[in-house]
Amino acid sequence: MQIIFISNTCSEEKYKEVTEIKVGSHLTASQKYFLLLLTGMQYRENVKISHITAIPVDQSNCKKKVWKTETELITDCLKFIYLGFINLKVVKNLSFIINSFITTFRMISEKKDIVLVCDPLAYDASIGAVFAARIKGITCTAILTDIPEYIAAIEKTKMNAIKRIVERIKRWVTNRLINSFDNYVFLTEPMNDVINKKNKPYIIVETAADFRQKDDIKIPVKRGKKIVLYAGGLYEKFGIKTLIEASAYIKTPDMEIHLYGEGSYVPKIIEKEKEVEILKYKGMVSLQEIVEKEKEATLLINPRPSKEEFTVYSFPSKIVEYMSTGTPSLTTKLKGIPSEYYKYMFVIEDETPEGIAEAIDRTLSLSSEFLYSFGVKAKEFVCSKKNNIVQGEKVVDFLSKHTTKGNTI
Repeated sequence: MQIIFISNTCSEEKYKEVTEIKVGSHLTASQKYFLLLLTGMQYRENVKISHITAIPVDQSNCKKKVWKTETELITDCLKFIYLGFINLKVVKNLSFIINSFITTFRMISEKKDIVLVCDPLAYDASIGAVFAARIKGITCTAILTDIPEYIAAIEKTKMNAIKRIVERIKRWVTNRLINSFDNYVFLTEPMNDVINKKNKPYIIVETAADFRQKDDIKIPVKRGKKIVLYAGGLYEKFGIKTLIEASAYIKTPDMEIHLYGEGSYVPKIIEKEKEVEILKYKGMVSLQEIVEKEKEATLLINPRPSKEEFTVYSFPSKIVEYMSTGTPSLTTKLKGIPSEYYKYMFVIEDETPEGIAEAIDRTLSLSSEFLYSFGVKAKEFVCSKKNNIVQGEKVVDFLSKHTTKGNTI
């Protein structure tokens, strides 16, 4: 099977190169999710993947204006094609649409047994590719990691009137694109209820752990100062405000709360850090460094409030990242997380500041040996049952089963 895959994802080396020249560069959740999935899918026998990348930069965060088309061979079964573009508003989007159409059409014409897989949130490159696939009657499958309407609600970015209109048009185009696919891969079951009104074939692939972490040396028992760590988007809607307020009620001595990431709530965190001794903002660090910090921590926390509507449709990528380190996790109970995961995590039952503080105190009161054992069991679960080879094979099997001639135009 030949798979043409469209998203903003880069190889590890290319992403390092891109982040070095971006302003405010950071690892996006979709980059990690799709790269792990691609790496796992290539292990399936007789599968070859050509990934067409719309490099995730724009005029606001990158000064480089002209990007040439490049090809990077990762293995015999996986290669990346980085679309050329001119990094100017509108021109960049048109460049991606045109170049993805040309590249996809050429590849479809040269090969047989092809399917197209897209991240519709990379809407410009996906539009061109889907248009080419429709001309040839190729099956189009969407892998959707977020619902467009909820992205803006989470970030709460201030916009002028023109930008608001542009964003609305972009969401309208993206939603039309999403509805055009033949099959779907969702992160959660409720996403299907919202998106898949015509009951097209779909599967749930909530996330993936890196299979290479399965053989990591086991994490030693944690002693000394107890560290509760959060890594991810720092937004009020992610429960960061409540977590910070909880710090006033924590009774455990000799402990600290470390926050890693970026988001609209950072200025308030920095301000509060001056007042609260146990609160430490650590900024943005590389994925490799954050994983090491997560291994060193005593407890990893996800305070995302269950009452927020968007949590029904999301599976926080940090959950599997946390569990893969072997450090125990404490989380709110979110509808988007399958029940099988909760056997391997501690749960926050009361999501008030006092309730979160009580849950932290209760968990940190457990012995180091028990916390170590609990974390190792979680690691074994995700690294054996939810690793990227297992999840990648699940996607490939789905594509094989539902590869028929798609709609034509």
